[in-house]
Amino acid sequence: MVEMAIAIGFLLGLLTQIAALLALVYTTVLFALHNRFAYAGGPTKQTLVLVFFISLSLFITGPGILAFDLPI
Repeated sequence: MVEMAIAIGFLLGLLTQIAALLALVYTTVLFALHNRFAYAGGPTKQTLVLVFFISLSLFITGPGILAFDLPI
């Protein structure tokens, strides 16, 4: 459910920085709990680090010039 909300926020460009902040928190929690609750269909640690830095970049730089929302 959280993944869907973050993906919709990114794809539609609505509240991009808030979606990026949610993605930062979500990937941090998944990375911290990766060894405890690892399952076959889950993301790898490399994927989590990549998503973390992509979200950090979007959070810092903002939504962009064509976005509907204003940067924080």
